[in-house]
Amino acid sequence: MYHQISLWIQCNPFELRAKKRVTITDYVLKPNGKYYYKFTGWWLTGGQAKPWTYQRVDSNSMNVYAFDSLTNSEFLLDSLLIAQNNSFACKRFNVVTPHATCGSIYTQNIFGQNRTVKGFAASYFGGITAYYAIADGIGFVGYHSCELESGELFGLEGCILDGEVYGDTTLTDIQQLNNLQPNEIFLSQNYPNPFNPSTIINYELRIRNFVMLKVYDIAGREVASLVNEIMPAGKHAVEFNAADLPSGVYFTH
Repeated sequence: MYHQISLWIQCNPFELRAKKRVTITDYVLKPNGKYYYKFTGWWLTGGQAKPWTYQRVDSNSMNVYAFDSLTNSEFLLDSLLIAQNNSFACKRFNVVTPHATCGSIYTQNIFGQNRTVKGFAASYFGGITAYYAIADGIGFVGYHSCELESGELFGLEGCILDGEVYGDTTLTDIQQLNNLQPNEIFLSQNYPNPFNPSTIINYELRIRNFVMLKVYDIAGREVASLVNEIMPAGKHAVEFNAADLPSGVYFTH
């Protein structure tokens, strides 16, 4: 189960748009003599993403391949053994100019278990860069892309693996996360970025208002609450110290 969050105002999380479920429904032998898992779910709705329906993991190389029914051939989606800062030609998001780089490898507690996570940056249609993460033993746990201060973020909320339930796997109604009008608040880019271990987040209120400023990891889990009170109009700054958190990508909301 993934949540879909719209990104707005310098690519910050703004509104929960939907929850999407991805399910493995079959194990199919294809004309190339290889078996693939059949997926149904949110990423299959776009025209460029339809070839992702059938996927397999090569047990020798630990590469993830997808089968294209139009050409009866497969193409590379991910390299699970790729070393940090190395690049490879994949078609995770872009079938025209495939390219991805493993930018970070870190340990993250996911549903109560510490797992190795690899963060990737991949080329997207139109020259946009998309960022996603793959966790050991789970797979795809997060994705975000933002261009011209708007975009979207998908984060894993729960999953069922070998019959065991982790996290939240229920579909619920859409909820609004931010009820502040755009002309009432402005959240600036944090500085420095990247940072180690702390960074300063600046925001401006045009009127006195209640402010709730939180930090989330790439999977959409809250890792810090920075502000939770009524603040006067004007410019404000707050420090986010991640000394006790694993390296990775974090979002403010």
